[in-house]
Amino acid sequence: MTHTTYYSQASAAQSETHDAYLTRSTDPTNNTWASFRTGAGTHSSYDSASLLARIMSGSSAWIVFMRSQMTYNTSDIGTDDITSAKWESVARDTSATDHFTASVTLCASNPTYNSYSTAGDSANDYSRVGTTKYSADLALASQTYDSTYTVFTMNAAGIAAIDKTGITKLGIIIREDFEDTTEPSETIALYNMSEWKCWSTDETESGERRPRLVVTHASAFTPKAIMF
Repeated sequence: MTHTTYYSQASAAQSETHDAYLTRSTDPTNNTWASFRTGAGTHSSYDSASLLARIMSGSSAWIVFMRSQMTYNTSDIGTDDITSAKWESVARDTSATDHFTASVTLCASNPTYNSYSTAGDSANDYSRVGTTKYSADLALASQTYDSTYTVFTMNAAGIAAIDKTGITKLGIIIREDFEDTTEPSETIALYNMSEWKCWSTDETESGERRPRLVVTHASAFTPKAIMF
């Protein structure tokens, strides 16, 4: 078995991969849950030290949603069989900000480009995060809030999405935003939010804190006939 760790490229050296957070924010008037979450992205950052997923309310409406996307060059896996995979991140906060008792979801993403030269390039990718869950949801309150890694163990769909000859594309989103089943039941108020925040590949802290994809793989078994 081989355990291979993959990182996105930092913004100064991007040529084939990246990570970025994607934002939708508007004037806080008449933004219902359904209409706000499905709108267009308004801002992004591919060179911040953070990745974020967030839902935030104003005094009477929703005002900010954030999602993140990450790409990894996994082309060296080739013909190997993948037996397991996990995505790991280190929290940037010391405790959860969670007015809405939310969870975070590792999911599919489909960025327009694998790497970016300007932040504006990726704003439209806000609507390209979601569609398929790649791990069990993680309650914000249960994330590890220190310098150790929080682990998202990837499910069958996530493992199948690892591109063994190209670029693997992942996303992070608040579960309630992903599922769009019902608006959180907690009362919205000015600047109430649930937020997940980790260090990005552009972090410069001491020790390793970049988010990473870890894949366990091995050469595919080929049965051979034994001649007597």
